[in-house]
Amino acid sequence: MNKYFLVFFLVYSVSDIYSQAQFGLKTGVNLSTHTLKINGENYPDVTSYLLGYQIGTWMSNSVSQKYNLITELSYSAEGFKYDIGNNRLGFLLINTSVNYKLGDRFIIGLGPEFSAIINENLVLNGHYKKLGFGGNLNVFYNLINDLSIGLRYHRGFHDISDLVFEVGPDRIMIYDETKGNFQINLYYRLGKNNVESNN
Repeated sequence: MNKYFLVFFLVYSVSDIYSQAQFGLKTGVNLSTHTLKINGENYPDVTSYLLGYQIGTWMSNSVSQKYNLITELSYSAEGFKYDIGNNRLGFLLINTSVNYKLGDRFIIGLGPEFSAIINENLVLNGHYKKLGFGGNLNVFYNLINDLSIGLRYHRGFHDISDLVFEVGPDRIMIYDETKGNFQINLYYRLGKNNVESNN
């Protein structure tokens, strides 16, 4: 587990290698769900999307006139709906995105996401791996000098469930879950060091 936290630290600290940086706050809402498989068979109708939110900080660094790197540290309330209620999970997220500028206002980017579950509120008991990994596809639009809006699609790359049921002497049920969500965020710039707005 310690090696994953070391990766978290290194990803979030990589911004320090650049002398020109911007930083600020972000907040937004998300629609999240989990894709469920039982013994390898898909069950697409068991879960549905749940409304959540995220709040955090960001730092952006210019790599060139067209490329920049943005790193975010956030708390994200996510989950999914069952017929009997909602399963809610709180994640600490570290995202890094390599971005390409399309003109003066639009930016597109992609990058990895590292996650750690820090709280759970479950109506249906589950056993979740504390650490996760996925990828993000991002689109940013600069509204005014210090305020931008961002759209994000996230997809988990691996099973985050540890749940196994014994339903008989010769049969078990293995649950596989991967998380995914859509986000919309507002990014507010608090400060910068000798660079123009990057997102």
